[in-house]
Amino acid sequence: MAGLRRNADWWLALACAALIGCGDDGGTDPTDAGVDASASDGFVEPPEDASVDSSMASPDAGMGEADAGEPTCPEEMTLVVRTDRVFCVDSYEASRSDATTSSPGSADSMAHSQAGVMPWADISLADAAAACEAAGKRLCTAAEWGTSCGGSAGFLYPYDESTYSATTCNGIDRGVGAAAPTGSHPSCTSPDGIFDLSGNLEEWVSDGQTRGGSYEDSSASLTCTGEEGPTAPSAAIGFRCCSDA
Repeated sequence: MAGLRRNADWWLALACAALIGCGDDGGTDPTDAGVDASASDGFVEPPEDASVDSSMASPDAGMGEADAGEPTCPEEMTLVVRTDRVFCVDSYEASRSDATTSSPGSADSMAHSQAGVMPWADISLADAAAACEAAGKRLCTAAEWGTSCGGSAGFLYPYDESTYSATTCNGIDRGVGAAAPTGSHPSCTSPDGIFDLSGNLEEWVSDGQTRGGSYEDSSASLTCTGEEGPTAPSAAIGFRCCSDA
């Protein structure tokens, strides 16, 4: 503490000597801080221990270190944090790069996650996995898909702990009768804010099952826990991608 006080006195003395000469009006005398006041060129030699502590040199010093290890996800994905896993999941069902609000497009090389476009349907498990891989991602595991849908509390439906709503998501009771653009049902979101995990399109997961049901399905298939066995591609089957955080 004595060293810090001495350094502070020295800096104050230096400022005063340079600006107004504090020693003449009763202020701090540069000599009190170990300063050679006879210096003719205005330069004042600092004391030997006048080094600046780097942690005090900037108000931002040390900031960011605690954040350095925090996981992050690409903008089009949502971070899912659980006690046993941390990963990223596409916020929307997969779509093609040239998809629009009225067309699913025809590009078939890479999966995208974007709002307001027709999702990529009628795709095989192998092609869905390849499309995710081309995007630097992978198909979600069944466990990842399930916790993305039900949240950390394990909801039965993404929007409610146990109660089914006929109109919240795009199932058969909604009456749309076809897939809708991604994110068209804003209340059909999981606790983490992920869209369309119930209804719209069934979604492939890595074990070859499909999850979440589609616009053709009733409440029993629109849950976060239900799954369908391996099946052929159809207009009601799509996918979404996950990645490590």
